[in-house]
Amino acid sequence: MKKIAGFVLSVAALAMATPASAQFRKPEDAVKYRQSAMSIMGNYMGRIGAMVMGRVPFDAKGAQENTRVLVLVSTLPGQTFTANTESLKGSRHT
Repeated sequence: MKKIAGFVLSVAALAMATPASAQFRKPEDAVKYRQSAMSIMGNYMGRIGAMVMGRVPFDAKGAQENTRVLVLVSTLPGQTFTANTESLKGSRHT
């Protein structure tokens, strides 16, 4: 868990340090990046949801750790919602 959180923090730091236009040379890259971030968010939301729904025992420390990673990763996809990705397969603007 700590390794994943460290990796996510590193990715976030890189993402925030470089403008979106420089990160994604092709619109497809932005969509893949966004889909990856959403996948990670789904994983962590699933862990929290399982505790909330009583499918696994509640672990306050685990919930806090999962929430911290979820909040951080949720900041990543925003910069990928650009006009040049709107018509690509797998891209959704909502």
